[in-house]
Amino acid sequence: MPRRAGTKETAFVSAVTAAGLVHSVTRSCSAGNVTECSCDVTLRHGGSAVAKLMSVDCRCHGVSGSCAVKTCWKTMSSFEKIGRFLKEKYENSIQISDRLKKKLRRKEKSQRKIPIGKEDLLYVNKSPNYCVEDQKLGIPGTQGRECNRTSQGPEGCNLLCCGRGYNTHVVRHVERCECKFVWCCYVRCRRCETMTDVHTCK
Repeated sequence: MPRRAGTKETAFVSAVTAAGLVHSVTRSCSAGNVTECSCDVTLRHGGSAVAKLMSVDCRCHGVSGSCAVKTCWKTMSSFEKIGRFLKEKYENSIQISDRLKKKLRRKEKSQRKIPIGKEDLLYVNKSPNYCVEDQKLGIPGTQGRECNRTSQGPEGCNLLCCGRGYNTHVVRHVERCECKFVWCCYVRCRRCETMTDVHTCK
């Protein structure tokens, strides 16, 4: 993570860290492993993403399956679901300075405020160029990074190499294989060689 503060990436990391802490503490609290704090207080003052994605589960009690009495409780979502929620917020994060300028312009015309949701991720500084090395900001760049030629995801060469293209070279791997136990008492293996295409960003 680059050292430049106030970007959408640092906002995302802060949100994930806070959500992870609240998720972990709340789970321990619910299991009775934490007695020094209230679970309700932890959720109220912790990650809003964790609280927002909580679901209500209910169970019926009664004769022959009737629902004479119903017991309900709150259940936390998986951290994977919380991560997807925060990823979506990251992709739609709001730059405060730009919004403030628009807010001032709109206020002069219609005196209306631009709402910012409680779960919105806000940032001040534009993200630096992560494609190019910048030692001052602690950005390694993507030159020389190994990429996946067939993937369309973030690890794919098209995206990871920032449009610069990639180099392909063959790597020879030698490893032990087809190992068998020989009585008595050692393991005999063959040496197998494989050739693999490795793609790295230009």
